[in-house]
Amino acid sequence: MSRFYGITFELGTLPWTGLDRDGYPIAQHDGFGDRPGIGAADLHHSFGFVARPRDPDCDPDGKPLSGKACNALIGKMGDETHLWLAYDPRFIPNIPQLKKGGAAMYSAAGSFRVLDGDDGTETFYCPVPGDKAHIITTGLDGNGKPFIGIEHSSGLAITMLEGSVVIKNEDGSAYVEVNDQGVNINGNVRNVGALAVDMATVGPAGTPVVHATPLVQLLVAMAAALDALPQGMLPPGPPKFTPMVATAVAELPTTTFTAT
Repeated sequence: MSRFYGITFELGTLPWTGLDRDGYPIAQHDGFGDRPGIGAADLHHSFGFVARPRDPDCDPDGKPLSGKACNALIGKMGDETHLWLAYDPRFIPNIPQLKKGGAAMYSAAGSFRVLDGDDGTETFYCPVPGDKAHIITTGLDGNGKPFIGIEHSSGLAITMLEGSVVIKNEDGSAYVEVNDQGVNINGNVRNVGALAVDMATVGPAGTPVVHATPLVQLLVAMAAALDALPQGMLPPGPPKFTPMVATAVAELPTTTFTAT
């Protein structure tokens, strides 16, 4: 009868995880009795993905409670012990049920990253206080159209769908949309600094603007000329034009345009 040379596996739990002096992950698996005297062993992970479970929930005597610790595969080969993480029953409810072909990454805090098994859409979900969450979606929307969305827990969002990029505020009352037709802005706009406007590209629906400085100079000159006319050349009664122009100039908006 040939002797078995290989590794055998058992399923257990991890009462403790940590790092060795070189920074490599290690863990201790459970054993029989109150004081099993089991030492730490290497905690392995798949290439490109590493995780570390939370400590188990314990009773008042410090003993791990059943079903309240991360499971592990305990591999033994001769006098060597190797450990691989399995699922933690405490946090399975944090992730959505997967479709066939889907995959997910999750944390004990409730955040998860899911790859849809049907269309490959990736959804990242990160909970924040107040029963809200940040959500990032890359893939397809509910109608099967290519979509990328970044949604803040407060309602702020950036979305890309059907040739349109939209940045909106919390309730959607103010937004900026960039699409093939140009840029649409909804909401109050305040510009700090210079603003260059190419008047040559104003479309048929646009309304041209004038330079305030030369317009004011023209109005002031016209008012002065009218005020200098001899008595009787203008109908009696109207107020002087110069004070009228001064009042109008004082009420001009603070925004300035530099036309190119």
